Amino acid sequence: MSRSSNTRRDLAARPVPHLAPWLLLLALQPCAAALAATTAAAATAATTTNGTAAPAMPETHCDSPEERANLARYTEFAATVLNGADPARAAGFYAPQFTWHDAPERMPAGAAPMQRLQAAWRAAYPDAKVGTVFVLCAGDLLLAKQQLTGTNTGPLLGRAPTGRPLQAWHTETYRYADGRLVAQWGENPFKIASRAAGW
Repeated sequence: MSRSSNTRRDLAARPVPHLAPWLLLLALQPCAAALAATTAAAATAATTTNGTAAPAMPETHCDSPEERANLARYTEFAATVLNGADPARAAGFYAPQFTWHDAPERMPAGAAPMQRLQAAWRAAYPDAKVGTVFVLCAGDLLLAKQQLTGTNTGPLLGRAPTGRPLQAWHTETYRYADGRLVAQWGENPFKIASRAAGW
Protein backbone atom coordinates (compact mmCIF):
# COMPACT_ATOMS: atom_id res chain seq x y z
CA MET A 1 0.00 0.00 0.00
CA SER A 2 1.33 3.42 -0.89
CA ARG A 3 2.30 6.03 1.59
CA SER A 4 -0.30 8.44 0.15
CA SER A 5 -3.09 5.90 0.74
CA ASN A 6 -2.12 5.57 4.39
CA THR A 7 -2.06 9.33 4.74
CA ARG A 8 -5.55 9.72 3.28
CA ARG A 9 -6.90 6.98 5.55
CA ASP A 10 -5.32 8.60 8.64
CA LEU A 11 -6.80 11.95 7.77
CA ALA A 12 -10.24 10.43 7.27
CA ALA A 13 -10.06 8.82 10.72
CA ARG A 14 -9.11 12.03 12.50
CA PRO A 15 -11.70 14.53 13.78
CA VAL A 16 -11.84 17.89 12.08
CA PRO A 17 -11.53 20.43 14.93
CA HIS A 18 -12.67 23.48 13.01
CA LEU A 19 -15.86 21.73 11.83
CA ALA A 20 -16.85 20.09 15.12
CA PRO A 21 -18.47 23.20 16.73
CA TRP A 22 -20.53 23.90 13.62
CA LEU A 23 -21.71 20.31 13.38
CA LEU A 24 -22.68 20.42 17.06
CA LEU A 25 -24.65 23.62 16.55
CA LEU A 26 -26.50 22.13 13.61
CA ALA A 27 -27.36 19.06 15.65
CA LEU A 28 -28.64 21.15 18.56
CA GLN A 29 -30.75 23.54 16.51
CA PRO A 30 -33.96 21.45 16.74
CA CYS A 31 -33.44 21.06 20.50
CA ALA A 32 -32.88 24.78 20.93
CA ALA A 33 -36.01 25.58 18.93
CA ALA A 34 -38.09 23.16 21.00
CA LEU A 35 -36.72 24.62 24.24
CA ALA A 36 -37.49 28.16 23.11
CA ALA A 37 -41.04 27.18 22.20
CA THR A 38 -41.55 25.44 25.54
CA THR A 39 -40.17 28.43 27.45
CA ALA A 40 -42.43 30.84 25.57
CA ALA A 41 -45.47 28.67 26.22
CA ALA A 42 -44.63 28.47 29.91
CA ALA A 43 -44.21 32.23 30.11
CA THR A 44 -47.58 32.73 28.44
CA ALA A 45 -49.26 30.25 30.77
CA ALA A 46 -47.68 31.94 33.80
CA THR A 47 -49.23 35.32 32.90
CA THR A 48 -52.80 36.29 33.65
CA THR A 49 -55.06 38.07 31.19
CA ASN A 50 -54.33 41.45 32.79
CA GLY A 51 -50.60 41.04 32.18
CA THR A 52 -49.54 40.37 35.77
CA ALA A 53 -47.55 37.33 36.79
CA ALA A 54 -49.70 34.42 37.87
CA PRO A 55 -48.78 32.43 40.98
CA ALA A 56 -46.83 29.24 40.38
CA MET A 57 -48.77 26.00 40.38
CA PRO A 58 -48.78 24.41 43.84
CA GLU A 59 -47.71 20.89 44.64
CA THR A 60 -50.91 18.84 44.84
CA HIS A 61 -51.85 15.41 46.15
CA CYS A 62 -55.45 14.88 45.05
CA ASP A 63 -56.02 11.53 43.34
CA SER A 64 -59.66 10.42 43.35
CA PRO A 65 -62.29 12.00 41.08
CA GLU A 66 -63.91 13.63 44.13
CA GLU A 67 -60.58 15.06 45.27
CA ARG A 68 -59.71 16.38 41.82
CA ALA A 69 -63.13 18.03 41.59
CA ASN A 70 -62.60 19.69 44.98
CA LEU A 71 -59.14 20.84 43.89
CA ALA A 72 -60.63 22.41 40.76
CA ARG A 73 -63.26 24.16 42.86
CA TYR A 74 -60.64 25.44 45.32
CA THR A 75 -58.48 26.70 42.45
CA GLU A 76 -61.46 28.61 41.07
CA PHE A 77 -62.26 30.01 44.53
CA ALA A 78 -58.66 31.18 45.04
CA ALA A 79 -58.53 32.85 41.62
CA THR A 80 -61.95 34.48 41.85
CA VAL A 81 -62.28 35.47 45.50
CA LEU A 82 -58.95 35.23 47.32
CA ASN A 83 -56.92 36.76 44.48
CA GLY A 84 -59.51 38.06 42.06
CA ALA A 85 -60.77 41.02 44.06
CA ASP A 86 -64.33 39.87 43.42
CA PRO A 87 -65.88 39.28 46.85
CA ALA A 88 -69.35 39.66 45.35
CA ARG A 89 -68.98 36.14 43.98
CA ALA A 90 -67.87 34.66 47.30
CA ALA A 91 -71.35 33.49 48.30
CA GLY A 92 -71.46 31.14 45.31
CA PHE A 93 -68.61 29.08 46.75
CA TYR A 94 -70.11 28.59 50.23
CA ALA A 95 -72.98 26.30 51.15
CA PRO A 96 -75.92 27.90 53.05
CA GLN A 97 -74.93 25.92 56.15
CA PHE A 98 -71.24 26.82 55.93
CA THR A 99 -69.42 26.94 59.27
CA TRP A 100 -66.06 28.62 59.87
CA HIS A 101 -64.72 27.05 63.05
CA ASP A 102 -62.17 29.84 63.60
CA ALA A 103 -64.43 32.76 62.73
CA PRO A 104 -64.45 36.05 64.64
CA GLU A 105 -66.64 36.01 67.72
CA ARG A 106 -70.40 36.29 67.20
CA MET A 107 -70.07 35.80 63.47
CA PRO A 108 -73.06 33.77 62.25
CA ALA A 109 -72.75 30.75 59.99
CA GLY A 110 -73.72 30.81 56.33
CA ALA A 111 -72.62 32.14 52.97
CA ALA A 112 -73.76 35.76 53.34
CA PRO A 113 -71.54 36.55 56.35
CA MET A 114 -68.54 35.13 54.50
CA GLN A 115 -69.27 37.34 51.51
CA ARG A 116 -69.41 40.42 53.75
CA LEU A 117 -66.20 39.34 55.44
CA GLN A 118 -64.41 38.90 52.12
CA ALA A 119 -65.55 42.39 51.07
CA ALA A 120 -64.28 43.91 54.34
CA TRP A 121 -60.95 42.14 53.93
CA ARG A 122 -60.57 43.33 50.33
CA ALA A 123 -61.34 46.92 51.37
CA ALA A 124 -58.67 46.78 54.07
CA TYR A 125 -56.09 45.04 51.87
CA PRO A 126 -56.83 45.97 48.23
CA ASP A 127 -53.60 44.35 47.06
CA ALA A 128 -54.01 41.19 49.13
CA LYS A 129 -52.79 37.96 47.57
CA VAL A 130 -53.09 34.39 48.78
CA GLY A 131 -50.45 32.14 47.26
CA THR A 132 -51.05 28.40 47.57
CA VAL A 133 -47.90 26.28 47.62
CA PHE A 134 -49.19 22.88 48.73
CA VAL A 135 -52.55 21.09 48.58
CA LEU A 136 -53.37 17.77 50.20
CA CYS A 137 -56.75 16.09 49.67
CA ALA A 138 -58.40 13.38 51.75
CA GLY A 139 -61.91 12.55 50.56
CA ASP A 140 -64.09 15.60 51.12
CA LEU A 141 -61.28 17.48 52.92
CA LEU A 142 -58.73 19.76 51.27
CA LEU A 143 -55.75 21.19 53.14
CA ALA A 144 -53.96 24.20 51.62
CA LYS A 145 -50.67 25.76 52.72
CA GLN A 146 -51.02 29.45 51.91
CA GLN A 147 -48.92 32.61 51.99
CA LEU A 148 -50.86 35.76 52.74
CA THR A 149 -49.45 39.10 51.57
CA GLY A 150 -50.81 42.62 51.29
CA THR A 151 -50.71 46.18 52.62
CA ASN A 152 -53.22 47.61 55.08
CA THR A 153 -54.42 50.75 53.29
CA GLY A 154 -58.07 50.64 54.36
CA PRO A 155 -59.99 50.38 57.64
CA LEU A 156 -60.44 46.94 59.13
CA LEU A 157 -63.18 46.12 61.64
CA GLY A 158 -63.36 49.74 62.77
CA ARG A 159 -59.59 50.25 62.98
CA ALA A 160 -57.78 52.89 60.96
CA PRO A 161 -55.32 51.71 58.29
CA THR A 162 -51.69 51.50 59.30
CA GLY A 163 -50.01 51.22 55.90
CA ARG A 164 -48.03 48.26 57.19
CA PRO A 165 -47.27 45.26 54.98
CA LEU A 166 -48.54 41.81 55.80
CA GLN A 167 -46.72 38.58 55.03
CA ALA A 168 -47.65 35.38 56.82
CA TRP A 169 -47.88 31.64 56.26
CA HIS A 170 -50.87 29.67 57.43
CA THR A 171 -52.76 26.47 56.73
CA GLU A 172 -56.46 26.20 55.92
CA THR A 173 -58.52 23.02 55.87
CA TYR A 174 -61.75 23.02 53.85
CA ARG A 175 -64.59 20.51 53.67
CA TYR A 176 -66.57 20.26 50.44
CA ALA A 177 -70.01 18.87 49.67
CA ASP A 178 -71.59 19.03 46.23
CA GLY A 179 -68.93 21.45 45.04
CA ARG A 180 -69.40 23.97 47.84
CA LEU A 181 -67.57 24.74 51.06
CA VAL A 182 -69.45 23.48 54.12
CA ALA A 183 -66.74 23.93 56.76
CA GLN A 184 -63.33 25.51 57.27
CA TRP A 185 -60.61 25.28 59.92
CA GLY A 186 -57.52 27.48 60.14
CA GLU A 187 -56.00 30.55 61.74
CA ASN A 188 -58.23 33.60 61.55
CA PRO A 189 -56.61 35.99 59.01
CA PHE A 190 -57.95 38.96 60.98
CA LYS A 191 -55.85 37.86 63.95
CA ILE A 192 -52.86 37.53 61.63
CA ALA A 193 -53.54 41.03 60.27
CA SER A 194 -53.94 42.46 63.77
CA ARG A 195 -50.52 41.15 64.79
CA ALA A 196 -48.93 42.50 61.59
CA ALA A 197 -50.59 45.90 62.03
CA GLY A 198 -49.55 46.13 65.67
CA TRP A 199 -53.09 46.43 67.01
